[in-house]
Amino acid sequence: LTKDNTGESREERIARVRRAMREKNADVLVISSLDDIAWLLLLRGGDIEFNPVCLSYLVVTEDSLTLYLNKTILSADVIEELTADGIEIRSYNHIYSHLERMKNTPIEEPTVMIDPKRVSFTLYKAIKTAGERVKILEDTCPIILMKACKTPEEVEFERQAHIKDGVAVTKLLYRLHQLREDPSFKAGEKKVTELEVSDILLNLRKEQKGFIDQSFAPIIATAEHGAIIHYEPDEKSNAVIKKDAFLLMDTGGQYFEGTTDITRTFVMGEPTEEMVKLFTAVLVGNLRLAAAIFPEGTTGQNLDVLARQPLWSIGADYRHGTGHGVGFLLNVHEGPQNINLKGAGGKMTESFREGMITSDEPGVYLDGHFGIRLENMMVCLETSKLKDNAGKSMAFEGKSKEYADDYGPFFGFETLTMVPFDKRSIDPAYMSAQDIRLLNEYHEKVYNTVSPFLTEEEKNWLREETAAI
Repeated sequence: LTKDNTGESREERIARVRRAMREKNADVLVISSLDDIAWLLLLRGGDIEFNPVCLSYLVVTEDSLTLYLNKTILSADVIEELTADGIEIRSYNHIYSHLERMKNTPIEEPTVMIDPKRVSFTLYKAIKTAGERVKILEDTCPIILMKACKTPEEVEFERQAHIKDGVAVTKLLYRLHQLREDPSFKAGEKKVTELEVSDILLNLRKEQKGFIDQSFAPIIATAEHGAIIHYEPDEKSNAVIKKDAFLLMDTGGQYFEGTTDITRTFVMGEPTEEMVKLFTAVLVGNLRLAAAIFPEGTTGQNLDVLARQPLWSIGADYRHGTGHGVGFLLNVHEGPQNINLKGAGGKMTESFREGMITSDEPGVYLDGHFGIRLENMMVCLETSKLKDNAGKSMAFEGKSKEYADDYGPFFGFETLTMVPFDKRSIDPAYMSAQDIRLLNEYHEKVYNTVSPFLTEEEKNWLREETAAI
């Protein structure tokens, strides 16, 4: 990666990390979390399936950086570039002997900073071996928050990634619509399996320029399989898509422009009244969370109720978090922010900040019957930079601006995902006028954004699928 698509050079990011080290009085920072190293060095790889990272360690001091990895995976150009930026490259396993030799450092009592949640016990022991004169500072890695707050350049590239992904997933939904209308499918003669749907979507994503890989193993779950929250089809579990049942699809892509994660639930025929009621409740929760406006310092625990309340009102709920952070051409799950009822250890999670990209994915699951999950990605922006799905500025005006000066700044979300919701499973009777407006505005934006990349047949279907209710 370069400054053109990240908004920051490697040198600028390293300087930020060193400033954070000085604030903590740390002489050495030991990093073993692969996504943190990838972010800091603008380096991506393919050592871990679905995650574009390199197996590596990094040791940072005030005047040196030492990268430990298998040097053969780097091209000559990359080695030259890293070396020119003052990064020494050593063999992967040399990290242990390096840490043990820190007792020989000219610093009288060197302080080594580690994140105990992201450093192995073996590395910790290697530092301890250096002797008592080496102090260990256990603290959160400063890169985590830096990485979570995407630059304006990264946000813009993520918008582009989600348009490409939206085209691929919308094309899949059109094919599923054709399947559910096929008389041979309705009669049980035409059989399509979960893995076949997965392959179709992968091929549609491959048609998009800049597609690299999936961002995680896809969840394609028909009927009762959808009630298994982390179900993943394999050759043994692979089921035929059932008529009149929900098909839950949680998938994502890695593009040169960024990382995506999306879930859509699509009914393969005619839904029951119960299916429609629950689907609409999940949808309303998704829309209300995405429309939230909130002051600085607001956390995911503060917002989680917005997604759950429509389900709570009918006696339903779901046993997973509502949202997680997503990387920029990195891991599909990252922190430190999330949207959940409870924080780890009862603590509040990191408050939302400008540039954080987070999922919005309420759901409901009936064991043995079906599951529903609707997931969009959204980016946190200050209200002066935010527009609603109708293109209207969310900036405060008049007296309300004066209040914002007293209590602000205020933030909201811009939805990045551009894929329609299955209209066949939506009943406006379970929605408020505000909910209906939010859905119609989102669908209008989806059509305007995605339709230019579709065939005439796909475009005609999408026009009907996104028409106002």
